[in-house]
Amino acid sequence: PTYHWLVAQALAWAEAPIWQASRWVSAASGLLLVLVAAVAWGWRLHGDARVAALRAALVVLMPVLLPYVFLIYTDPLGLAFVLFAAWAAEARRWWLAALFIACAVAVRQTQIVWA
Repeated sequence: PTYHWLVAQALAWAEAPIWQASRWVSAASGLLLVLVAAVAWGWRLHGDARVAALRAALVVLMPVLLPYVFLIYTDPLGLAFVLFAAWAAEARRWWLAALFIACAVAVRQTQIVWA
């Protein structure tokens, strides 16, 4: 339920048709957040920006993720929160990891598996 509320807040100022605009908001936020999360986690693990960017591109272009980005699904945003939680756990920031997992579960309840 949180995902739809966030999209509605982002579209409150838009004058485009609601479904068309929500697809763009979903695609942009999903790709951007997954990309940032994957780069942050990759950079933390490898310390090399080039390797992190390459791995982030592989995550964003995954066949099980890319089709859902444009369909107003909660998967990309949920995956982004899970990746941020993994990054925080690698950095041993346990409270931050717990906060990101809580956000992931608020966006998509099946993310409880990753908790």
